[in-house]
Amino acid sequence: MGDATHRATVTAEPLVGTPKTEAVALAAQLPVAVGQPIEITSSGPVGPAGVTITRRYNHPLPAGAAATLAYFDPTWQTWVAVPSTLSPDRTSVSATVHHLSLWDDFVSGTTQVVTNAATSAADWAYYQVGKVFDTRVDAPTCTSPRPTWVKDVITIQANRNNPILFCTGQDPKDATTVVVKARVNRGFGFTWTSPTTSVWTWNSGNDPSARQDILNALSGLDAIFAASGRAVVAGNQFVNAGEEIDVGFSETQGRSAGTNPVLELTPQDTLGFLTGTLGSLVGTDLMTKAEGPVVAAIVLAKCAVDLRGAKTAGGAAKAAISCLSTVDEGVARQLGLYLLKRGRANPGQLAGKIVGRATMVLAVTGPLFDGLNYWAERTGSRYARTVTLVPTTQVATPVPVQEYGRHDFNLKLRKDGTATILNWGCSGWLPNDSCSQMADGTWAVVGSKLRVTVTRAYYVPNDGSGAQSPIPDSYWKQTSPRVWGNVGDYLDLWRNSVPGTVMVGGGYKGESTYSSIPPIELCDTTPKGVAASYSGICGA
Repeated sequence: MGDATHRATVTAEPLVGTPKTEAVALAAQLPVAVGQPIEITSSGPVGPAGVTITRRYNHPLPAGAAATLAYFDPTWQTWVAVPSTLSPDRTSVSATVHHLSLWDDFVSGTTQVVTNAATSAADWAYYQVGKVFDTRVDAPTCTSPRPTWVKDVITIQANRNNPILFCTGQDPKDATTVVVKARVNRGFGFTWTSPTTSVWTWNSGNDPSARQDILNALSGLDAIFAASGRAVVAGNQFVNAGEEIDVGFSETQGRSAGTNPVLELTPQDTLGFLTGTLGSLVGTDLMTKAEGPVVAAIVLAKCAVDLRGAKTAGGAAKAAISCLSTVDEGVARQLGLYLLKRGRANPGQLAGKIVGRATMVLAVTGPLFDGLNYWAERTGSRYARTVTLVPTTQVATPVPVQEYGRHDFNLKLRKDGTATILNWGCSGWLPNDSCSQMADGTWAVVGSKLRVTVTRAYYVPNDGSGAQSPIPDSYWKQTSPRVWGNVGDYLDLWRNSVPGTVMVGGGYKGESTYSSIPPIELCDTTPKGVAASYSGICGA
């Protein structure tokens, strides 16, 4: 203890008052066995090297159990875990500490592990099997039937133990919109994705109305903490334990997914897993459940890189224990500032409670990865977490044709953006003029006009054969008069002052002149089924 003359006094204390309340709150979420608290005092200060505290057990702790030592912080009014080591024979847990106060040991693991430890390894002041390991929910319900364009749905066969519980149906407000619902049936969160856009989404764990207020509160934090919190708020993609995501897809959106799953839920990386798990714990009685993951992200900000990089269960457990040493008063201050800006009462004490709770979760994280089947889900088949729509076969419908024109001049504009200019005479370049000059093109709205650009020019003899022939080069080489209708020339339509008619002008490729074709009336009445882009054309 830095001086051989100093003496330590160890006094067993009952688990009562706030220390018990906090232990019970933790045990309500995680399976936890709480040891007999001890008050440790010293006749002198603790030296720079600290002192080692060891808790010994009558029997080895069961395989799969994690143990940590923790002290009760009178300022934060909660238990705070410290990095601890379980002996190779699993009969003791030790930690090097730098202050003496009220200390206790906590053992966590799966339900069965904690039950075994509590009944064999030692005398415990309190133990309880928390609910995190046993998160199970009812399947969501959907409105039947599915839209008529949905022929079938491919997903995992329904079972109450599936990681994700699905249903599909129709939107009660729009029978053509298919609704896919997914509810997380595990003690940790997932990320949802879709290859297509959607009509709407609803996430039971989100509070869209608070999103901007949360972002505003994050803006006052140090960069690393603000960025970590914003990453959680940025999207609507995280679905926490026991929560639900509902997505509505139109027929066009659903078909665009093709043979890909229209909805997929994927377990998050280690950082996301701990953010969601810790968010659930702090979101039950300390915060709203929607804000829990944001708060957890702030707490874990300083060790986010290490946690995200963990690729195995063992590596994740090590990263979590290492993270424990970064969760300190500096983190609590940043969190307190955020809570203050969010208008929470007693933000400093609330921040301390959350930080303390975080240390306890990190200290016993190891068993979480296996006990919650997290790693198994990360490496399991994705098809247990997907929904694929099988649409009905579409029957091709004829492309609607919109015709403008009268007499010997006719223009067809199709809704696919193509056009045909028909029926103007062959003017002297065939001996008997017994043919029709024609052109294919494309059309688009340019300013207040509708422009048709020639892409192919040809002629059809008036003998009923319908044969299409190229127009001789000599025709295009004429200079007096210069002729219109070659590839690249254009035709513009614009609204006339006389209702029900349009004006037409032509231009040569690269020239903005209309002298070649004088303006003429092209149609007598407003065409039927005119698209919105024709607004102002032909009296529409």
